[in-house]
Amino acid sequence: MRNAVTFVLDGLDRLAPLFRDVTVLVVGGNHGENRIGGSHTTRSDNDDCAVFEHAARAAERDRRLAHVRFSIADAEPAKTLDVHGWILGTTHGHVFARGSGSTGQKAYRWYSGQATDHLPAGDCDLVLTHHYHHFAARDWDGCFWVQTPAMDGGSPHFTDETGQGADPGMLSWVMSPEMRAVDVQIV
Repeated sequence: MRNAVTFVLDGLDRLAPLFRDVTVLVVGGNHGENRIGGSHTTRSDNDDCAVFEHAARAAERDRRLAHVRFSIADAEPAKTLDVHGWILGTTHGHVFARGSGSTGQKAYRWYSGQATDHLPAGDCDLVLTHHYHHFAARDWDGCFWVQTPAMDGGSPHFTDETGQGADPGMLSWVMSPEMRAVDVQIV
């Protein structure tokens, strides 16, 4: 956890000065879920979120990061944020129900369920998901879905399963009042 907090703060030190306002949007993933005897403790007990909670406390003490805000999930499977009038949402992706279909099909079923149940993620104009270690994107008319790639050298599991490559990298895009996502690229 110490290394992860260090990496988060290093990223903020490098990137936050480039922007007037910064919001760090965080949801827990399956690797951070704490378990006892193989069973989950609670939805709030996730080290993925704890890393950012620690980074937020450290950032509060740094005047250079006074414009950085953190929106960290507690028990929610997804978090949303208004960006220029567009609702951006994120979830890790391990929350998708198991079953057949592509990553995009699983994501769409999850998103549709969120919308049907009038949950915050169901209002998203752009849904960002993780977990599957490869880039993918689909325009669902009312919502644009983007699956982030891995930053760890790609995903041999994805290649073994699908026969497709998975380039690693950091996903970047721009949101403006006119466009919910433009200039989507992996850097």
